[in-house]
Amino acid sequence: MTTTDLDRIEQALGFPLPPFYRAFIVDYPRWLLDRPTGQGRDRTAPVELDALRIPTSDLRAA
Repeated sequence: MTTTDLDRIEQALGFPLPPFYRAFIVDYPRWLLDRPTGQGRDRTAPVELDALRIPTSDLRAA
C-alpha cells in the first residue's frame, strides 16, 4: 500500500491512522507478502479500497 492509499483510507474513516501503523503498512515485511494467503488472492493485484470500505459512519453517529 502507498501513502496515497492510506490517505484515502483516513479520509473515508474520518480520522488519522496511528503513525506506527502507517509506517508498518508502507514498509510491509516481504516475508509476510510471500506467505500463501489460503484465499487464492493475488497479492500483487491492486486492492480495490471501495470494496474494503466498512460502513463505520453509522457506528460513529451512534
